[in-house]
Amino acid sequence: GRLLAAVAADPSVPVSRVELLGSVERELVLEGWNDTAVPVVAGSLPGLFAARVAQSPDAVALVAEGVELSYRELNARANRLAHRLIGLGVGAESPVAMLLERSAEVVVATLAVLKAGGFYVPMHASLPAERMAGVLADTGARVLLTDRAEPGFEHTATVLRPGDELPLLETDPAVAVDPDQLAYVMFTSGSTGVPKGVAVRHRDVADLAADRRWRGGAHDRILLHSPHAFDAATYELWVPLLAGGTVVVAP
Repeated sequence: GRLLAAVAADPSVPVSRVELLGSVERELVLEGWNDTAVPVVAGSLPGLFAARVAQSPDAVALVAEGVELSYRELNARANRLAHRLIGLGVGAESPVAMLLERSAEVVVATLAVLKAGGFYVPMHASLPAERMAGVLADTGARVLLTDRAEPGFEHTATVLRPGDELPLLETDPAVAVDPDQLAYVMFTSGSTGVPKGVAVRHRDVADLAADRRWRGGAHDRILLHSPHAFDAATYELWVPLLAGGTVVVAP
């Protein structure tokens, strides 16, 4: 209606100059719907997670296969694995490949890699052998976390499996991690060409988790059902863990 009225009033006016929105609608579209600003999150993912552990150590952080882990317990398990990774040479921005079925170990391993200072490279279990070998070659990963008896592809990485003996040290490794360091590299499907690794920083994940849309209680308990190598898992994992919520791992 507004467009027709404007053109009828002045047929010479270019369509590009016709105002389609009223003042109230313009305010809503430009200001109301775009009111998404949040304070910049300071800190790495391990640092932000540690703050949650300190704030609510006995809160339930993880539910998987009928087992509940508190923030304190999850932190301790991740710390033990992190010390093992550090012993294998994992440090600042070291790639660690992860080929794990959806389980509590996925959450523990993800935290451990970052606590050690490295970044995780998740691989989808359905990838062909040559693709998996290519991921390790492209990233230069020297460590592979997997629950498979045999990875099923050629590699030169050191293999760690759930159940392997770990250091008893449960204290935080206290590795300095900058928010601009890599948190993970996730590979595209390759449906339109050669798969490419998309690099994501700690800062990027922290900003996602801080989005105001997750507030209000509806996102305090989230089902982790996406493959670890699918980007939706970033929301399912980090939004609850950085807010003191619970990750519920789907079988």
